[in-house]
Amino acid sequence: MTNHSHDPYADFDVPPRSSGQQPPSPQPVTGPQNPFLGSRPAPSSEMPHQNPFLPPAHSPIAPRPMPVSPQTQPYETNLRLNAWLSVLVPIAPIVFFFVDKGKQPLYDDHLREQLNMGLTRVLLTMGASLFSGWIAGVLGLVSVAYVVLAVLGALEAPKRYVAGAKYQYPGAIPFTRQ
Repeated sequence: MTNHSHDPYADFDVPPRSSGQQPPSPQPVTGPQNPFLGSRPAPSSEMPHQNPFLPPAHSPIAPRPMPVSPQTQPYETNLRLNAWLSVLVPIAPIVFFFVDKGKQPLYDDHLREQLNMGLTRVLLTMGASLFSGWIAGVLGLVSVAYVVLAVLGALEAPKRYVAGAKYQYPGAIPFTRQ
């Protein structure tokens, strides 16, 4: 039997040690830890902390701040909730209108428009259920089209509100006025 004492690490560039030498001490890492992040400056008190998971502010994909004032911010969530609830339940804007009206003029305009769209959809649905035959079919198709308009309004109205502009639902009958 032959004893094959082959060193699998012999072809690395490590000089052989004599029996009296100490192993080399580890050296500090001077380069970046993650090659995908690049080199980062040492944190200082002058430089504000930035989240490493967000792109830098000068990047074209950096999030842009929306012009939300402190007065509109709490109502934006209510407006989004009202818009999406009114898609599912057309009478939901009635509750929001009477609970939240009078808090801010722009918010009142949006509430009024959502109420108009909800009442228009309720009227169409009631008309489709009262009639029979082809009139009911036509009103049913129009009701489905108004659901699509309500979804488009739920997507667009909060954006316009944050931008400080009014939004009018297309096709809504103006039951309420300023």
